[in-house]
Amino acid sequence: MTEYMPESLLKMGPWGLAYWQWLGIAVAIVISFIVGRIASRLVLWIGARVVKRTESTVDDEALTRLNRPVRFLGKVLAARALLPLLELPAGAFDTTKSVLLALLGIGAVWCAVSLIDVVISRLALGDWAKTRPASRGLLSLAGRTLKVLLIIIATISFLGSFGLPVGSLIAGVGIGGIALAFGAQKTVENLFGAFAIGIDQPLREGDFVKMDETTMGTVESVGLR
Repeated sequence: MTEYMPESLLKMGPWGLAYWQWLGIAVAIVISFIVGRIASRLVLWIGARVVKRTESTVDDEALTRLNRPVRFLGKVLAARALLPLLELPAGAFDTTKSVLLALLGIGAVWCAVSLIDVVISRLALGDWAKTRPASRGLLSLAGRTLKVLLIIIATISFLGSFGLPVGSLIAGVGIGGIALAFGAQKTVENLFGAFAIGIDQPLREGDFVKMDETTMGTVESVGLR
């Protein structure tokens, strides 16, 4: 591309990049937003046409929840496609590529979290949950746990994409688990207590609970604390 550039744009600018590359980065960002938005709208339009043919409303809700993460992914994919045109130095290219890869991972986790919300909300409205009121709190707790696990996995993958020693981090997590057993006993107790309440059902959502003469109320949800 440099043979088509005027000499003024071929001069070196900040951080070892030519001025035409800085200009190209700005143009690429704008194009990524436009192309990504158009591409994601096309995908969502096709998805809407497909889900209209089904009687279930679950896929409609899932498509609605996926609207924003799909648009985000479209913009990131467009930026990744334009990256080679900028002819960045090897170091800058690898760093930018890693950042875009990490953003793709964030978009994928965003999609997964959105789908988890749809599944949990649908299960909570099902006949099985209606006959077991306490199960709704347990479902909500399970959904939160899945989200936390996804975020942890995504964070480790994100750090790994930048060449950080993921194996050492995982080993550190194992050592941290020992420290957790001693330093965060209350948190662990709350976690297992929440699952025990959900399974044994000593109280349910909607129950009126009276602890003493001044502490009483209706159970709204069963959480980690």
